[in-house]
Amino acid sequence: MNDLIITLVKPSDPTLDSRLIKEAGSIKKKGYSANIISMHKWNADSKKYDQIEACQTFNLGLNTNKGFKSLFLWPIWWAYEFYSLFTVKSDIFHVINYNSVLPALIVGRIRRIPVIYEMLDTTYDTRDLPKKVRSLVMRLDKYLMSWSDAVILVDEKQAVEFGGIPNPNVSVIYDTALDFAHNASVEDVGDGTFLIIYVGTLYKSRKLNLDLLVQTIKNLEGIKFIVAGYGDLVEDIKIWETESKGKVEYIGSLDYSEALKLSLKASCLVVLRDSNIITNRFICGSKIWEAMMCGKPILVNSKTSTADKVLREKCGMVVDVNDLPELEKTIVLLKDNPDLCRQMGQNGRNAYEERYSWDLMEERLLNLYLHLAER
Repeated sequence: MNDLIITLVKPSDPTLDSRLIKEAGSIKKKGYSANIISMHKWNADSKKYDQIEACQTFNLGLNTNKGFKSLFLWPIWWAYEFYSLFTVKSDIFHVINYNSVLPALIVGRIRRIPVIYEMLDTTYDTRDLPKKVRSLVMRLDKYLMSWSDAVILVDEKQAVEFGGIPNPNVSVIYDTALDFAHNASVEDVGDGTFLIIYVGTLYKSRKLNLDLLVQTIKNLEGIKFIVAGYGDLVEDIKIWETESKGKVEYIGSLDYSEALKLSLKASCLVVLRDSNIITNRFICGSKIWEAMMCGKPILVNSKTSTADKVLREKCGMVVDVNDLPELEKTIVLLKDNPDLCRQMGQNGRNAYEERYSWDLMEERLLNLYLHLAER
């Protein structure tokens, strides 16, 4: 069945969404057709990927970076999504995140088109909500899951977060990285500098604890911290850069492929997200998979889903980021033991090839599409 049409729905700018880029690429690689329905105004400076350009796109073009005022734009988005789903030619609706799934479920029932609900993250678990409010939102979310034809999780621990997923058709498709390691050249730093690299979104609400890392390395020799990404933390990072005497460097926002190429130059990758944020305990995110693909060790915060996987695969180090002496001791250990770093990096690369590569995730995704299409 090579004539399937998949409609991907997510409000964000698809040219900045690595997950959407990978999924669209997998759809096109299989020979299927893809539509993308989005809300956010596309970044004019962002490189457009072949995977996105090959899709039929429907973009509302709203500027949603208006803080609280953005809430008033959501009804406009839902109306636009509802209309687009009614008119687009499609065999499957693939909706990413809870904030867009209800219109798809309604249209899907009317048009008899199966709906996949992909839980990329639980945004409400990134905030300190009152327990009653969180419980109400989660009950609504589980209701949406139960009405979907299939559910995609990005981490098996999400099932624990929800106390079970009320849907018999659940697939775990990790947000793993495309394999750049075998066909990308890497320039040697050459001066023995131990490069710690973080590439990703830079929002204060995510509590990335990068300030604690900067505080720790400021008195350590032979270490440099490179940061790339976008968000409201950037201005703080620029201040750290100015005050760091060359220990910190901010290089702006990078396209997905450039971000992976930068990661290949790292001595160590890092993700130190706060374990007090509920979603960090149940969703590991993409950084660990990027480290595995690159064959690099990763330094992570304890009591997170990412830490569980690092310990399981022996592909990095786990620290309590709030214990600065422990953090410093671990960084020095990594810097002074290149053989240890190489071994952990190789452990991660082996695990990536055997269990976590995007080729394996792509197979799961395409099998799910085929299963729903044949029902």
